[in-house]
Amino acid sequence: IGRTTVTPAYPEHITGRPTASKLPRTLADAGLPSGAPAEATAVLAAVDAVQTIYRNNGYPQAEIASTRYMLDHEQKVLEAEVTVAAGEFAFMGDIAVQGENDEIKESYLKYLRTWEPGEPWNQDKVEAYREALRRTGLFQTIDLDTADKADAKERTAVLVALKSAPARTVGGSLNYDTSFGLGVQASWENRNYTKRGDLLRAEASVWQDLQEVVAKYRLPFAFGRDVDFIAQAGAVHQNTDAYELEAARAAAGIEYRLSSRWSFTAQGTAEVGRTKTPDEP
Repeated sequence: IGRTTVTPAYPEHITGRPTASKLPRTLADAGLPSGAPAEATAVLAAVDAVQTIYRNNGYPQAEIASTRYMLDHEQKVLEAEVTVAAGEFAFMGDIAVQGENDEIKESYLKYLRTWEPGEPWNQDKVEAYREALRRTGLFQTIDLDTADKADAKERTAVLVALKSAPARTVGGSLNYDTSFGLGVQASWENRNYTKRGDLLRAEASVWQDLQEVVAKYRLPFAFGRDVDFIAQAGAVHQNTDAYELEAARAAAGIEYRLSSRWSFTAQGTAEVGRTKTPDEP
């Protein structure tokens, strides 16, 4: 890679904006330094990164207007010129919920927002908001868009159009287990019990030698965007030839998301019960 340039189509529009110094002037600013091998995949990735950098620094409509590559066969050097149609600069506004949405409180949707109104537009934060909405499990579709016009403070709202998934689910099954015999299992689930995306699930299992009921509760984003409150309680009765058991259990704690793949859970548990044998309690 030899000389590279990145030029906004309307440079006068860029001058003086709070993020002007962060915008790439060469492909080196987008991760492709001069002197690197001229591999097509790396060059195209750097060009895509230019668009991403613009969209994360105040220009939600930024697009690559044109690219021009010049190959010097004698010097074995590739030069590149990239022109960006930046569009209008925008500060991030609040969310604007489109259509009817009685199932979810708008205050809760605002609570999940991943940006503060007034900061330069950042598309990565919009996508992080989409992921936060997806994690709730409350929506079949999530559409996020940019408002056509900014307000008097140059703040552009994020348009939010949601289609709710069914909030309640019931299930059941007939099973056979070599330890417990023939059994029936049933479940009931409400994924938006208080309209804050919380999950309440009740399960019941009835076997020949075992009967158990369990209730589980999860309140997402209870202590921040990465911390959920979790709790569960249950009771069990088991009667076998060797013993009879009656017990109850309750647990509560937090689950902290370290990443999309890893989480850390801390909780306290209390159990109480009674066991009887054929000979003595």
